[in-house]
Amino acid sequence: MAAVEAVGGVMDFTTFTVRHHRGHRLRDVRDAVSAASRAVTGGEEWMRDKVGMLDWARVVEITHTRRSGWHCHVHALTAWSSAVTERDSAWVPIRAWRRWDRALRRHNFDSTPVRGVDIRRVVGGDEGLGAYFAKASLELTSTFTKDSRAGRSPCALLRDATETYEVRDVELWREYEAASHGRKQLTWSLGRMDLRRFAGLSREQSDEEIAAEDRRGRRPLPRRRDLDDDQPKAVTG
Repeated sequence: MAAVEAVGGVMDFTTFTVRHHRGHRLRDVRDAVSAASRAVTGGEEWMRDKVGMLDWARVVEITHTRRSGWHCHVHALTAWSSAVTERDSAWVPIRAWRRWDRALRRHNFDSTPVRGVDIRRVVGGDEGLGAYFAKASLELTSTFTKDSRAGRSPCALLRDATETYEVRDVELWREYEAASHGRKQLTWSLGRMDLRRFAGLSREQSDEEIAAEDRRGRRPLPRRRDLDDDQPKAVTG
């Protein structure tokens, strides 16, 4: 973010959401979000909108609540090479939301225009650099570890599953694990204007490299047989 500000650029922070209910399986929601994300950053309209853009980064946030089930949405940070006005840059995520919603509907989901997209300008200056930049970057990169009013994060589900061995928490973690296998949570734009390279950041580590850095012992999740063994046994005559 500091690198973008240094060249006179500005940034927009956009959230794309999906309407959901407790009956939806996470795999189905995740498949719809993946398709919608591809629709946002694909096609001729996106190529036209990219003029003047340094490019983007996006993160998929997943939480779970007992009342509403799996909640899955996307935070996107768009970096511009100049001080484009908020009014002009806002049309890019608005058009992106239209592609997002059309793709969701092809997967039997949808996104409302009122709450389906939220657009905020990331403001510079002392207060912005110390507060809003930090808030935006934290929200973009740390959704996996946080709890919020939106529900329990995946790490919270894993924590609860390993601390209490509640069957429902273990099942939710297993569902998250299966639905997220092979999918990226944080995605950086690539190609000619790679934001990581632009900002002088190091190469992104693979999952295997990250895992190799920390192999401290973890409590394993119980097997299904272990969970069944813990259940009360029926008393027969």
